[in-house]
Amino acid sequence: MLIHVVTIIKIYYLGFGKATEQKTSTDQSMEFKRILILKIASALSAILLMTAAMHGTVLAQEAEQDSRVVHLSMEEAVTRALRHNLGLQATQQDVAISRSQFRSTNALFLPTISVEESAVTTNNPLNTFGFLLKQEIVTTADFNPDFLNDPDPIDNFTTKIQIQQPLFNPDGYFKRGALKDQLKASREQLKRAEYYVEYLVRQQYYALMLSVREVGIVDTSLTAARANYEQASDFFKQGMIDRADLLLAEVRVKELESRRSAALQKKEEAQQQLAYLTGMEETVEFRLTDRMTLPRVDTVRVEYERLNSRRSDMKALGWMVKASEKQVNAAKFSFAPSINLFGSYEWNDDRLLGMDAGSYLAGATLRWNLFSGFENAGALQESSARLKKARLQYRDRAMQNRVEVETARRSLYHARRQVALAESMVQQSSESYRIRFDRYRQGMEQISDLLEAEATLADARLQYAKALYRYNTVVLKMEFLLERPITEN
Repeated sequence: MLIHVVTIIKIYYLGFGKATEQKTSTDQSMEFKRILILKIASALSAILLMTAAMHGTVLAQEAEQDSRVVHLSMEEAVTRALRHNLGLQATQQDVAISRSQFRSTNALFLPTISVEESAVTTNNPLNTFGFLLKQEIVTTADFNPDFLNDPDPIDNFTTKIQIQQPLFNPDGYFKRGALKDQLKASREQLKRAEYYVEYLVRQQYYALMLSVREVGIVDTSLTAARANYEQASDFFKQGMIDRADLLLAEVRVKELESRRSAALQKKEEAQQQLAYLTGMEETVEFRLTDRMTLPRVDTVRVEYERLNSRRSDMKALGWMVKASEKQVNAAKFSFAPSINLFGSYEWNDDRLLGMDAGSYLAGATLRWNLFSGFENAGALQESSARLKKARLQYRDRAMQNRVEVETARRSLYHARRQVALAESMVQQSSESYRIRFDRYRQGMEQISDLLEAEATLADARLQYAKALYRYNTVVLKMEFLLERPITEN
């Protein structure tokens, strides 16, 4: 911007100088002043337009950048994920599928009603006489042997209403019960999926916190390293240190710049993963409103029988076992007979949708499938194997829960100790760096010792941030395993 302004001023200044040499008379001088004023006004207008255009571009860029910034708390992230996460929505559709499958079993109790319209033309002797009877138009002349043997073609239109009513289907009752249990299992699986999504979101929120803090730690170290390099450069100019010490300071700056680039990459990856979990666009930039703290944890007492009876995934497995038991009963009762009712009312006429002659038919069906080529026997064996598999899965999951909870309990204890140790290391490293920095300024320490102390302090701060992250994620893991909070409010 300044270059453009200077260029314009130079152009008009040169024009003024040339004009001054050429204008000598009074009239010419007045005309020159008027033209000069117009040129200056034009130049100022151009400058103002350029400034406004550049300012507008900056404002547009800032507005676009602000539109991508999202201030997000952990609870807001969880709420958005439970509402917009695609994986969770897919699990919700599993519940809808199970509900529709269970609803289809209402056919065991409700009738099936259908309406049918058929049209037939024939000269078949038997069918012709039958249609005459159905249309109720038989006369004495129709019994003439010549007519019975060689009848004229006849048209028949039949309008029929049919009703089928299930009455006794024992295998269907057990299948309906199995589908009902599967529906309950899918609902519990949805609850577990919600707990899992919440766990992932909170863990990723902490991961983004860690990456932001890591960038901050590196920036702090980089600021200190640059200051050390500037001071080392002054000392080198004064002949107080040699070039090797100056190069050490410069290498430290380059190293931290490289670490900063890696930390920024990790931050971008964490932001992208959190955006995916919460169902947001990948281009957003999060501003986290919560901070990573050290929560106090209640004493974790676990009754495993109670845990296995109340945790949602264990409830789902329990309902699957019950569903498998009912499938076995359904396979057994497939050998039993079934009873169903049926009925119909029909109208026969020589006109479409005619209703001059009507009749009804009603009855019951007893069906007993005595042999089906071992199909029912094979189904019974399959359902029995599935029942055994479901029971084994339940037992295996119960044992796995115990191992996971005990592992998380130990991890929680060690993570808490690591936080305390890391905090102590930060305090000691800070004091060590302060002492060495003061001694270095007095010329009593080497630059290598100062850089080593600064690197130790940076590592200690980073280790403390990572220890705090591990502790919080272990707390999340324990709460996910128990499906209840364990921190003190």
